[in-house]
Amino acid sequence: MKKLLVFFVLFSILVTCSFAETLYGASVNIARLYEQFPKENTGRDLNGTSFYIVLNHFPEDSALGWYIRTSIGGYGSGYEWKEGHKMENTHVNNSMDLRLSVGPSYAVRAGSMITIPISLGPVFTNYREGSSGFFWADTGFFETLNMGLLLDGAIIINPSKRFAIINGITVNWDFLSWQKGNATFTYREIDNARFKYVNYNAFKIGYYFGLGMRFDNSDN
Repeated sequence: MKKLLVFFVLFSILVTCSFAETLYGASVNIARLYEQFPKENTGRDLNGTSFYIVLNHFPEDSALGWYIRTSIGGYGSGYEWKEGHKMENTHVNNSMDLRLSVGPSYAVRAGSMITIPISLGPVFTNYREGSSGFFWADTGFFETLNMGLLLDGAIIINPSKRFAIINGITVNWDFLSWQKGNATFTYREIDNARFKYVNYNAFKIGYYFGLGMRFDNSDN
């Protein structure tokens, strides 16, 4: 995690110094996770929060650029379900949802103060959940590696040359998943010593808001 953050900071400085427009910021995301295990006909719906760091970079005189987004967060209350009608309330005591996404981004500009970047790309997730704090033991926890797609749309308002206010909606679709660990839920159990592929489908839908900075070629 520390190496990822160091790389992100150094890379941000590099692209900011190039002749282009660069938008980057930090946001808080309020989300809902809808996960399903089709073969077992079970799933969970969970409420969560996360912290985003995002970089959007657009070459000079071009609306097509790219983005890098990383986030870390967790989940709290929600419910488990089985066969579409059996439901039980649940609460996640300790969890960590770490995501990284890189892909193309298209900027729609509405005047000189508003930029609307629309981004689409792959997303990679490492999720951990357990009952023994941040560093999980060998039992009573599970870990998941997911792959999927991210679709994001933001409204970035620039009341001044550098300062930015960020609002947006993001959708994560995870459709490939590998799990390991030992955990018992109301309608499901995990008992894998090594990562094992599972039939999985999940959507994470969230609204985020935050602050950012903007740099363009007029600064050079």
